[in-house]
Amino acid sequence: MEPNLQTPPIQPASPITPDKHLNLLPMIIVGIVMFLLGLCGGYLFFANKTQVKQTETTQASPTSIQQINPTTSPSDIITSSIPSDWTIENSKICRVNVPLPPKKVPYYIPKGTYSNKMDDGGYWIFDDSPNEGSEWFKHSTSAIFRNPDAGGSGYLAGGVIISCNANVEKLTSEQLANKYLEKYVNPYDILKLKKKESILLWKQNVVALYIEGGMQDGINPQYFLANENGQYLISKDTMSSNIKIKEATDLIFNNLEFK
Repeated sequence: MEPNLQTPPIQPASPITPDKHLNLLPMIIVGIVMFLLGLCGGYLFFANKTQVKQTETTQASPTSIQQINPTTSPSDIITSSIPSDWTIENSKICRVNVPLPPKKVPYYIPKGTYSNKMDDGGYWIFDDSPNEGSEWFKHSTSAIFRNPDAGGSGYLAGGVIISCNANVEKLTSEQLANKYLEKYVNPYDILKLKKKESILLWKQNVVALYIEGGMQDGINPQYFLANENGQYLISKDTMSSNIKIKEATDLIFNNLEFK
């Protein structure tokens, strides 16, 4: 879900290269730019050709970083299998399988039947396209709950965003996360790395970064995965209060399959 996995993270935003602008704009704009860049495949998906970008964020002092054993999984992980009526969408570029709910109730909200107008008429849409504007993660694949007729609004009901690039450098997940911090976080004081986790997720060694500052809440992490097939930035986000959208977002995220 370059996962508010962009993101992307998976924060609607547009893929913008931060280095060019941060020295020229006020602090609040810096935060927004970093948010846009971080969605890496991201929320530009919403406003422009339904793209969604993952957030790119910051570093704290080493003493504030909590390290977790690689076999530890986040407590909110849902291990349920996907329903039999879901389909499996495939990104040949990112080499990942993405579960997708069908366009039917309860995964589809018929127009005029729901009080939240931002969710009304929405359903789950799969997208797999070049990540234009990103200087690092060149491709993005995502599953987003939205009404395609609603246009861009900066609102993400629910979504999982995977941004990817070839792993030419043969990096590990840890090295990928550190490179990300050095490139987009360390140079800037507005953001802070709250926690860093090494976890086992999707049968892979993954690093999760929790960021605070700007538009980041330090609660929703960005996930970094590197293997022989690619470098990945994965994020998920749910702004909707609809329980079915929240549950579907978690099921999509937890059942991603990296080849």
